Amino acid sequence: MRNTSDPKSAGVIISNTSNTITTNMVIKMSTEGYSNINCTWNSAYCQNSDLGKQVNITGTGNIGSLQSFNNWYVEKFRLFFVNSSSSIPQTGALTISGGTMQGKYLSVKNLGGGARDHWDNGDTFVISNGYPCIDQIGRGPGPIGSQPSQPLYEWNNTLNGTVYHIQPNSNIPSYTKHIKANREYYACSNMSDAVSRGMNYTPYTYPHPLQFVGVTVDVTSPAAPGAVYDGTGADVSATFSTASLSANWTPGIDNESGIKGYIFAAGTSAGASNIVGWTTLGNVQSTTTYKTLSMGVTYYFSVKAVNGIDLISATSANSNGQYVAVDGTPPSAPVTVRDGTGVDISSTISAAQLYANWDAGGDAESGISGYKYAIGTSAGATDTSGWASNSGTSVLKTGLSLSIGATYYFTVKSVNGAGLESALAANSNGVVVVSTADVTAPIPPSIVRDGAATGVDISSSMSLNTLSANWAAGSDPESGITGYQYAIGTSAGGTNTAAWTAVGNVLSATRSGLALAAGATYYFSVKSVNGNNLVSATAANSNGQYIVAVDTGDATPPLNITAVRDGTGADITATTVLTEINANWDPSADAESGIARYWYAIGTTAGGTEFVPWTDNGQLTGINVTGVTMTEGVTYYISVKAENNVGLQSASTTTSNGQVALPPAPPDTVPPVISLVTAGGITGTGAAVTWVTDEPSTSLVEYGRSAAYSRQTLEDASLDLSHSAALTELMPGTVYHFRVISRDASGNETASSDYTFSTEAPAQPIAGYIHAYPNPCKVSVSNPAKFRMDGATVSEASIYTVSGRLIRKLTGNSAEISWDGTNTDGQKVGRGIYIYKITGSSGDSVTGKIALTK
Repeated sequence: MRNTSDPKSAGVIISNTSNTITTNMVIKMSTEGYSNINCTWNSAYCQNSDLGKQVNITGTGNIGSLQSFNNWYVEKFRLFFVNSSSSIPQTGALTISGGTMQGKYLSVKNLGGGARDHWDNGDTFVISNGYPCIDQIGRGPGPIGSQPSQPLYEWNNTLNGTVYHIQPNSNIPSYTKHIKANREYYACSNMSDAVSRGMNYTPYTYPHPLQFVGVTVDVTSPAAPGAVYDGTGADVSATFSTASLSANWTPGIDNESGIKGYIFAAGTSAGASNIVGWTTLGNVQSTTTYKTLSMGVTYYFSVKAVNGIDLISATSANSNGQYVAVDGTPPSAPVTVRDGTGVDISSTISAAQLYANWDAGGDAESGISGYKYAIGTSAGATDTSGWASNSGTSVLKTGLSLSIGATYYFTVKSVNGAGLESALAANSNGVVVVSTADVTAPIPPSIVRDGAATGVDISSSMSLNTLSANWAAGSDPESGITGYQYAIGTSAGGTNTAAWTAVGNVLSATRSGLALAAGATYYFSVKSVNGNNLVSATAANSNGQYIVAVDTGDATPPLNITAVRDGTGADITATTVLTEINANWDPSADAESGIARYWYAIGTTAGGTEFVPWTDNGQLTGINVTGVTMTEGVTYYISVKAENNVGLQSASTTTSNGQVALPPAPPDTVPPVISLVTAGGITGTGAAVTWVTDEPSTSLVEYGRSAAYSRQTLEDASLDLSHSAALTELMPGTVYHFRVISRDASGNETASSDYTFSTEAPAQPIAGYIHAYPNPCKVSVSNPAKFRMDGATVSEASIYTVSGRLIRKLTGNSAEISWDGTNTDGQKVGRGIYIYKITGSSGDSVTGKIALTK
């Protein structure tokens, strides 16, 4: 007989009346030390001959006869069904008097095999239906026990409306041979039919209330939690977050069936559910819910307990409320930003990705909700990667196109729970993209243009104190361009106006504070500087810009601006970023004195200036105003006017059509779901791994000869639903473990379970051109890098950094020399590219590169 609420919870029937069933004691035995193959149905320690013999408990004595046993192969335990009413310890040791079975037992229960050891109101049951089986002739366990051996008569048995009849277990062929219908059992239509077929005992009939001695039926609701606290710990009276609410509570109480879980609601009054309707939770005592909340409103949590049979507490426990206060103070920026994944690094060999990590910012009111970062070729710049949001204190930016020899800087701001950004940003000290030693001077720019506008060459200027120039990039195939030098003179190549001046890796320069003469022509000269600080042998010169006198007779204002667009490109109508405003516009023109600057203002009405007053924007035709706090539901308008070089402004102001501030979307905390992981195209040295995700995600595969995964593919940062990655340089005839990793646009990451495949058997030995393997290598003592020379004995292997510094010399006299990834001092070296030199016993040598991964 088993409980359908937990099909593994079952017992053997030893007696019955017309309305009661009595089952026997169930002892759970340990099979520790036995393998599945040993625990067979009739194995040496599970003998049918032991049935009916006395079960002896050490320290107690014989307690009753063994009625039946059942083996659980996967879980590695077996159940003894004993006809006994004795009270015995919950754990101990037993033997079968005069039998073969013996060992330790783990528990004593009413129902064995499952988690349920009791009956609850509303439970249903079945007799037999698979476990325990009626495996002998008769209703019970055959001739053993208190019931006589008689055929079984059965009728009117249904489960969920489906009629069931007794049948032998077809999984055990011997049963269908010796248990036959209309001999050992009869499927009858009613009791009269059963009597006519020979039934002469009192049948068990149902439905009726189950009656089990010692079992308490739970019919009472649980007690609600004693207290509900706002916040994640001690009770708080206020929160600064407009996006989430948290609460925690003391446990509910149910002395019969225990507490199964809780339901909660949230509202704007005690007991209300107008913000979050009643929601089911597991057996946890805290929750956080994400909603768009209103400043100045108090929110209350209500919690009810749910017991083991799904009865809900009659009343709820309510919190005393938490007030959403306004956090008007921006957070503090991180103290330090470090290039790399840990300690600060000064160089990298990757031209496609950059890492950074930083100290946490701080905010005493609403806390830190995230960060924003940008990457540029100077501290604080965003020319490599614009501002992007990040949830944690580290970031890997992939998909970049970095220049060898260039230095890149991370800039980081904190964002608090109210969406305010830190007033200041923290900058890293830069990381340079390096290559091997470069002894060749770089190539200068191909062209230098006079004027500040990129790609535009001017022939004249009206300023008597400022000159500008822009130029094409120089080049250096070895270490890249890291900066430029410029000079200014009154002849091509001259330096009499401004001596050679170093600038960063920028393609323009503006020099002010000069004393220029009207009627003179001035020339810029520019040289390139590479990653090894070598300067180009020659300079590129501009064709000169003539200084003309300003036409103070210009009485005409500049042209009105044609259009102002909200956003950074095409016109937008709304934004969910409430801490910055962007706009761009068409340039104005002035035929006489030219455009000197643009002015902008921001208001909540068309043409208004109440949000940001008129501000000088120089000659830029776009704005990115940060550190502001926009109000949800309000529309913001940007107004712009031009000013010429004699101070006249455009006749009318041009205003955008406005962008409305919308509430930010709740944070995405759900990682992608990975499925259909497959390894295909397997050869002796390679394979292709494919998989799919339920949302656009990145692609990466970790793989190796064990589940420690010594290698990984380069992450594909593109967000796709279908993924693939090629595994190369594999060893033939080898079992490889792998798992796939995907990360969605919000940074939520999922790693699959472990998979394996085997490469094809080797067709030939390791190729002679392979001198270091595995390469790349996740090097360790158990997975060393190995150096070899084809057909030669290796006497020495030296490992250098890419800058040429020796970090380890290995000696030997064998076909291969192994390296565990440590330096001369025994310290583990970092990941990256290293140079190796292998010397044979004959004095021949080879060099190459090996990559160490994390």
